[in-house]
Amino acid sequence: MANKKKEGFTKEPNWFLEEIMKQNLSGVDRRLLDVIKRKTWGFRGAGKENGALISISTFEEMTGLDRRYVHRRLKALEDRGLINIDRSSYILAYSLQADTSQWKPLDKNTTVKALDKKTIPVGQEYNGSVGLKYTHKRKERKELKETGNGYSLEFENFWKEYPRKEGKATAYRKWNSRIKDGFPPEALIKAAELYSSQMQTEGRQRKHIKLASTFLGPDLHFKELLEHSEEIQREGDPYWYLGGNQ
Repeated sequence: MANKKKEGFTKEPNWFLEEIMKQNLSGVDRRLLDVIKRKTWGFRGAGKENGALISISTFEEMTGLDRRYVHRRLKALEDRGLINIDRSSYILAYSLQADTSQWKPLDKNTTVKALDKKTIPVGQEYNGSVGLKYTHKRKERKELKETGNGYSLEFENFWKEYPRKEGKATAYRKWNSRIKDGFPPEALIKAAELYSSQMQTEGRQRKHIKLASTFLGPDLHFKELLEHSEEIQREGDPYWYLGGNQ
């Protein structure tokens, strides 16, 4: 086993330690702050004052928290002025707010437990295990209607939006796999729209555009698009778009 004492470490400024001690934060909030510290102050010694590109999947993997809850808690930390989120790139960039005068204390009438309970997605029951993966009652979905050629109407809508029209039969098999995984048809269609727009903006040649079967494959390339879409976030509750059986 490697000697962990000889490996790299994260330098944490004293001013931050002294100020963060005064903040009423939940254990979940601190874990998310630790990820940002690790990816900025602790990344190969670089400060990365402008922020580090961190996907929601990275937060999920490093903390073991449910991605929908991660998204909500990061937004809450941003609202309190503790972190900055740069949305100018495809993957959001996160940094700690160095100006402590921008930090906002938790409302005196709100406890950390109440705050956590309030941020549990609608339809889920608070059981004290905040942020851990939990089960919830999914909305019943209507059966997919099929067209005369054997493809569902929803898939045809997806195919209409997708920017590369090759391998339709294979793509449909992947589509059905993602539907079985719990992803809403509307989410996959929206992802196709976002991807098409992105490819047009970048002027990407057809050969450099993913096949639909790859886009819908087990690596879930479409999911990052949905996670970071400001259009979806403006709709109020983007978490249903992320789907997937927990």
